[in-house]
Amino acid sequence: DILRSFLDILDAFHEAFKNNGFQELAENYKKGIEAIFNKFLKVLEYYNVKQYDSLGSIFNPALHEGLMMEETEDEKKDNIVLEEFQKGYTINNKTLRPAKVKVGVYKNNNK
Repeated sequence: DILRSFLDILDAFHEAFKNNGFQELAENYKKGIEAIFNKFLKVLEYYNVKQYDSLGSIFNPALHEGLMMEETEDEKKDNIVLEEFQKGYTINNKTLRPAKVKVGVYKNNNK
């Protein structure tokens, strides 16, 4: 539970890095924030918490929480994660927090 609560802080870092304000910071401030972020990642790594990438992977309910579905005309995108809203994490190869995602649904499957 404690490690799961730390993921909110990690999410805040990810959001900050995407923010234009972060890009406009002086380089020494950016490097300092990135150093803190990297130390935080090392603490999580010590406890075997790992982030996984979901984009482009097959939807897996053990790893993904589907928030949205999007119809696609590309059959290859059926049941594929099209967008990741929040990163997923594992601990000791078990899901600590599933990734929140949008999943493709091939529109001809519903016939």
